[in-house]
Amino acid sequence: TGECERSRHIMATACPRSCGLCSFCFFHRCSVDAPPTAVGEAPGHCDCFERNTTNASAGIASAGGRIDALVAGLPGELWASIQPNFTRLFLKLAATLDPDVGQGGEAHYWWNHDNSSQAWRQLPPLVQEHWRSGESTVMQMFEAPSFSAAPSSAPSSVPKRVLSLLCLCGGAEPCGESRQWRGSVNYSQQLALHSGLLDAAEDFAATPPSFSPPPLLRPAPVGQLSSATLVHVSVVWGILVHSGDLFTHPVTQKRWEFDKRFRPDDPWAQRALLGLAAELPAALVAATEEGRGHRPWLGAFEGWLLSQGDEFPSRDFHAHMVKFCSEFAEFQ
Repeated sequence: TGECERSRHIMATACPRSCGLCSFCFFHRCSVDAPPTAVGEAPGHCDCFERNTTNASAGIASAGGRIDALVAGLPGELWASIQPNFTRLFLKLAATLDPDVGQGGEAHYWWNHDNSSQAWRQLPPLVQEHWRSGESTVMQMFEAPSFSAAPSSAPSSVPKRVLSLLCLCGGAEPCGESRQWRGSVNYSQQLALHSGLLDAAEDFAATPPSFSPPPLLRPAPVGQLSSATLVHVSVVWGILVHSGDLFTHPVTQKRWEFDKRFRPDDPWAQRALLGLAAELPAALVAATEEGRGHRPWLGAFEGWLLSQGDEFPSRDFHAHMVKFCSEFAEFQ
């Protein structure tokens, strides 16, 4: 579903039974810029985003446009009820693909795969994941029949342009890979209730959703303490302490060893480190190094990953850490 191709050398080891060894899809994955909300928080509304647009081959007579749409957050059984609502949006979008469509002609739905009369096709679920926090949500997804609109002068021609959409319903977060908003669809609140969504609808403006990058580490409040009362504490991960007290007993022998079970390359291990560094409990009366004018390595590492076009947690921790430390000698 994308990860096998995008991170082939990692996924071949992490998922040897599913990457490249089966011919079917378990689920579709998309990344989001904020922790995903529970689907159903905005019943009666869908936002449609462009996946891609293709043009007819050169030299082929073409006119009109075709819309292919994947709908997530609603069961396919509702397609017959919500089809008129989507048709209004599809007609507007078809006119942007070919202005001649708006001058009259014909429009119809058809099944692009085998020209059958099938109304819709169930697809594997869509999993939205916020990589930084690890939070995710799963929603059902179906493929709607293709919508074609052609001008009256060329009713049976090859579409000039084909627009592929991903329509997210029920308040789902926009996928990071398809941020170009193309329109919204509103449908009956009663229909939303019938489909099992929440019993409250919200008003939506016909404007694209806003996006903001994830925040970096933020210091916790310390309170009104003088610098003389503050104690610097270094936290070391990945070691096991033997019996005894490192603080009160004289260091006459090695009382610790590396924890062989510690896997910093595990994304969840990195998220745990981030949680400890960024979410200090107020009762601890402590602040991160950033709060005292110093730069913590974890925050610097996350900022460096973002500057490299990567994400935190790192998917290739050891290679990234070697390169990071080579550029920032203060963290070696």
